Amino acid sequence: MPWSHQISRTSHKQFLRCLAAICLALHCAAGFAQNIVWQKMLGADSSSTRYELGPMASGKSGLAIDARGDVIVLSASYGGHRLTKFSSADGAIVWEKMSPGGGNVTDFLTDNDDHVYVSSMRFQAGLNYAVLSKLSSLSGDLIWEFTLAENGSSKFDPSKIKKDPAGNLFFGVTRTNKLTPFGYNAGLLKISDNDGTKLWDAYLDTRMSGSNLIDVDPDGNAFLTTSYFSGDNTN
Repeated sequence: MPWSHQISRTSHKQFLRCLAAICLALHCAAGFAQNIVWQKMLGADSSSTRYELGPMASGKSGLAIDARGDVIVLSASYGGHRLTKFSSADGAIVWEKMSPGGGNVTDFLTDNDDHVYVSSMRFQAGLNYAVLSKLSSLSGDLIWEFTLAENGSSKFDPSKIKKDPAGNLFFGVTRTNKLTPFGYNAGLLKISDNDGTKLWDAYLDTRMSGSNLIDVDPDGNAFLTTSYFSGDNTN
């Protein structure tokens, strides 16, 4: 959507925050001069500490606003993916954490109760893990972590996360059966927000890998879209 359209739909008491290249800027809404209130740099003038900002692999922007109006940014450096929280008042860094899963972040979201939820991948001791983490948006501290570990026949790749009206999490994954040709399943898991325990899971035989899209309606019903391989070169 063009900037002019975004600004025109914003009241004069609201602000539009944008992320561009390596700086974080705040633009005033329609009716005011579009002044940069503050900007911050991530990283340093060295290729060994380069940071990159922008869309995640899932296609979602690496930017979220928490319940207090502060800005949480996802960035990628040679050390891995990290989350950085900036104060919306002056751009000061409140906290900075590496990906709680230790690998690439595939999705993240905030809620109205000062929490951040992150889906990520972890590679440890020769195994792949799909990880869902709950953090405090006040401190960045880990509250709980749910993991799906690769085993002798299956490995798991995380995709999207959504919250339902009751506050619980839907966690999308792709399960690969390493023992079967075209052995891919689109998985949907429901995770308790209280302690990160799995409430239930369901898997669809898709016969191909791919990113799964999830949404939840006001009644708590979950919807999952994915790709399917028929076996005759038709997807």
